[in-house]
Amino acid sequence: YNTHYSVLKTNSMKCLIIDPMHDSIHGLLQEAGLAYDYYPDITPKEVSEKIADYEGLFVRSKMKIGTALY
Repeated sequence: YNTHYSVLKTNSMKCLIIDPMHDSIHGLLQEAGLAYDYYPDITPKEVSEKIADYEGLFVRSKMKIGTALY
């Protein structure tokens, strides 16, 4: 899971994951019925270009999140 990974589900909240996460996150999100894109190597600039397409954001320490992203 060190590269881009997508799980798409119909009629579910779409989340963007921008930091490396434990492998167990994938199964947990799938069980919760969430669609997600996993981009652990995404840059802050790329996040700002993609964020509008998502309802949720998973972040640990890659960047500070503020209104400037929207």
